[in-house]
Amino acid sequence: MSQTYNKQYVLKDDGSATPVFSIEDKKPLSYHESPGNLLLRSGSSNQAEQVGCPVSSALQLNGDLTGMKEDSLAAFARAELEKYHTISYRTYDVDPDFSVCVLADQAVDLAEFIATYGGILEIEPLLVGGYHPDYDSVEEIETSSSGRGYSVHYTRKSVVDRSLCNYCGLCGRICPVQCISEELHFDFSICTFCTDCEKQCPEKAIDLHAIERINLEIPALIVLGEPRLTLPDKRSSIYNQKNMSEFLATLYSCRVDEVITCNHELCHYTKSSKTGCKACLGSCRYGAIKIKDNQIQIDPFACTECGGCVSVCPTGALQNQKLTDQAFIDFFRSFPLPRNSRVIIGSAADLNRSWWQNSATTYEQTCFLEVPESATLTLMNLLFLIAHGSNRLVILSSLDSSDSNLFNAVRETNLLCEKFIGTKELVTVCKPEELSPELALRGTTELDFSPYGDLGFINRRQKLSSILQFFSARSETEISLEQDEVRFIGTITCDDDCCTQCLACLNSCKIESLSANSSTLSLCWNGSLCVGCQSCVEACPEDALSYASEATLNQDYFSPAEVSRAEPMACEGCGKVFGTKKSFERVMTILAKKQQTVPEHLHYCEDCRVLRLLENQ
Repeated sequence: MSQTYNKQYVLKDDGSATPVFSIEDKKPLSYHESPGNLLLRSGSSNQAEQVGCPVSSALQLNGDLTGMKEDSLAAFARAELEKYHTISYRTYDVDPDFSVCVLADQAVDLAEFIATYGGILEIEPLLVGGYHPDYDSVEEIETSSSGRGYSVHYTRKSVVDRSLCNYCGLCGRICPVQCISEELHFDFSICTFCTDCEKQCPEKAIDLHAIERINLEIPALIVLGEPRLTLPDKRSSIYNQKNMSEFLATLYSCRVDEVITCNHELCHYTKSSKTGCKACLGSCRYGAIKIKDNQIQIDPFACTECGGCVSVCPTGALQNQKLTDQAFIDFFRSFPLPRNSRVIIGSAADLNRSWWQNSATTYEQTCFLEVPESATLTLMNLLFLIAHGSNRLVILSSLDSSDSNLFNAVRETNLLCEKFIGTKELVTVCKPEELSPELALRGTTELDFSPYGDLGFINRRQKLSSILQFFSARSETEISLEQDEVRFIGTITCDDDCCTQCLACLNSCKIESLSANSSTLSLCWNGSLCVGCQSCVEACPEDALSYASEATLNQDYFSPAEVSRAEPMACEGCGKVFGTKKSFERVMTILAKKQQTVPEHLHYCEDCRVLRLLENQ
């Protein structure tokens, strides 16, 4: 197909079962097209609202810049439409929060602020230093970032227990310096701490040294004057009298999209022991991922959808709902990737920029793919594209190498491809405007293996395991990975002498790398599914399990292998196996230490044990 920069590529509904693909002349930017039967159109992503239907940047580039034939373009367009139909996430409107904590060192500043904004804002006034009957005088104040806002922790004096005070007025009359007001406020700037009020209170309601610790969660802070306190590094919602207009401008309703989600059934952070995988916590630079209610939670208000947490999650518990792992794999059911094709992958914005900078170039045997953000790409995504037919993969991104998640995925993909198929640097990252020089700099290699065709999907780790097994089967030798060479790939070993087959480790392995064979009383481990979270190591009461971040990838690595086997404990009555000899001996050892006589019925299974107890009564 020759280059035609004035064309657009569309899918329309003509009432048949299959959407109709056509190539049309582009409309002027001022033209407002009625969606009608229009299902999808190529173009710049910023035109989607104007067009009124999904817009595919990748479709525009494949049509304009590659030699892709019309039937392939039609298949690509239908795959894009199916991908858009999978997008589903929670969205809702949030009203503005008018709560604000005002910190000041002068009571007059607080009074003036309340008089000005008291009818608009819900003000929590705190007087830092000094005393005034109308405001809390605070001490030991600490402020810190907390999700969308701030936590303010402070101490205030709580001299009068109002649940005991009957307001007799005696304290006010006997105070020698008259520091107690009719509002029961104590002015400690003049109080001599003579304790007369405390001693003579008939209800024992006064304690001059009593304090109360307050924890305040607030979306914004206003600082007046120069109160003596340390503010958190995050200053986005901290204001003063001079920039109050900026704060007031933030008070509007907004729409929240919960695009990044966490499936706790797959998440390998362990609630009970607070151990396991915490990779996403360390990857988020915006404070959007927290441990709340003993599990990983995502704050959609702080989340920028950068994709770093999605990329680093080894199990796929974290997903970008604009393109889930399942949708990524399913895309290639409708659009089989041409064998030995170069794949250029990036966000809509980066694809648009690349089209703008390189529109005079034709890229033969090339396919452009669109993802929400390049930083969401995982080792599974990249290896899948190589296995499925790509012999050169270029990721469009303006990120630098300090964004470790994306570049680690690229490094690991290249390392594994070099070990498995002997080809170096199959995957690179470049800026959109540098695409042509990047492709000219590095050639392509014809891959001689049949493409990976398994498009089934269970979860991210299962799919990665399947792809690695695909490559391993084509490798003439087993592949050794050194310590920390590839993240989340390692080896679990078990000390058979210590293991009692209690199987506590199984409860912590949600990806089911560990399993038990009840017929042989053995513990099995599938190395290819293990993400190295070490929850099982932490859960083992006998310290029998250990983990090393190195592995040998051979065919045995991809199926459950026995790591421990126990000798069965048989019932002396019926011969039924009801446990292991190691666990029985452990119980005997505990009883011996306590100098207790071993009950005879412990040698029997649960059924025979009941019968023996009844016979002895």
